Amino acid sequence: MKRIFFSLLFAVCAIASPAAAQNMSLFDHASSPLYHRIKDFKFKWPFKAIPLWNKKTERFICVNPVTKRESHNSVNIQKLVRTKKGNCANLSSAQLMGIPLYHARLIAANLESADLTNANFAMSDLRNANFIKATSLGGTLFNGANLSGTALNSVSFENPKMIKTDLDDADMTESILSGADFSQALLNKAKLVSSVIEGARFNGAAMDKADLTGADAKKNPQTGEATDFSAAKMQNARFDGANLSGANFSGSDLSQASFEDANLGEANFSDANLEGANLSAQNLSWTHFDRADLRGAKITAPLTQATMTGAVYDSKTVLPFNDATAQELGMIKKQ
Repeated sequence: MKRIFFSLLFAVCAIASPAAAQNMSLFDHASSPLYHRIKDFKFKWPFKAIPLWNKKTERFICVNPVTKRESHNSVNIQKLVRTKKGNCANLSSAQLMGIPLYHARLIAANLESADLTNANFAMSDLRNANFIKATSLGGTLFNGANLSGTALNSVSFENPKMIKTDLDDADMTESILSGADFSQALLNKAKLVSSVIEGARFNGAAMDKADLTGADAKKNPQTGEATDFSAAKMQNARFDGANLSGANFSGSDLSQASFEDANLGEANFSDANLEGANLSAQNLSWTHFDRADLRGAKITAPLTQATMTGAVYDSKTVLPFNDATAQELGMIKKQ
C-alpha cells in the first residue's frame, strides 16, 4: 500500500508540473549512485533537492523529487565538512574562509557571492555549481576538482590554484583571475570572455575551442610575470580583441585559432603550431615566431622587429611581405 501511495503521489506531481516533467526524468542521466538513491528513495521530512540531469540545458539542476521544483538545501557548514555531502547545498553568501571542503560532493551547489578566501576544494565534485560573484582574497585551492559546466561569471579570485582542474564548458565571463594557476587544466569550450587573467599560467592546459575574446592577458603589473600558455592545446581557440602583450605561447598548438584585432606585441610563439590561424592582430611588434608552423596562417599587421628564424610557411600563408623578404628573415617555404 505504501509503495502504491507514493507511486500515485509521483504521478500527481508529474501532472502538476508538465514542463518540468518534459525537460527531465528522475532517472535521466543521473550518476550511478544518484540513480540508486532515486530508485530506492525513502521519504523523509523534509524532502531534499537532488541533482538531476536536464537534457535541454545539458546540466545538472537541483530538483525536489516530489514537487519537481528547482530548489537548494539549507546546510550546516560544519556538518557539510564532516560528512562531505553537499549536493544541491545552498551556500549563497556563505563565509567559507579556510574551510576544508576537499573531496566534497557539491554537484550543482549554490555558492553565489560566497567568500572563498583560503577555502580548500581540492579533488571536489563541483559540476554545474554556481560561483557567480564569489570572491577570494587568496589561498583558494581547486586542484584536481571537477568544475565542468560551472558558472564562475564575475568572480574575483586572487591567485587561485586550479592545477589539473576540470573546467570544460565552464563560464568565467568577466571574471578577475589574475595570477591563477591553470597548469594542465581542462578548459575545452570554456568561456573567459572579457576576463582578467594577467600573469595566469595555462601551461600544458587543454583549451580546444576556448573563448578568450577581449581577455586581458598582459603581464601582471604587480609581479611582472607574463601570461603563460606554453605547450597548451588550443585548437580553434578565440583570442579576438584580447590583450596578449608579452604572453608566452611557445610550443603550443594554436591551429585554426583566431587573434583578430588582438594585441600580440612581444608575444612568444616560438615552436608553436599556428597552421591555419588568423593572426590579423592590431600589433605584432617584437613578436617571436621562430620555428613556428605558419602554413595557411594569415598575418596582416606589420612585423616590426619580429623574429621569424626557421618559421615554416607555404603558398597559402598570407604575409605582409614577399618571399624574398621572408627568406631574408630566415623563413622556410614548404609546398
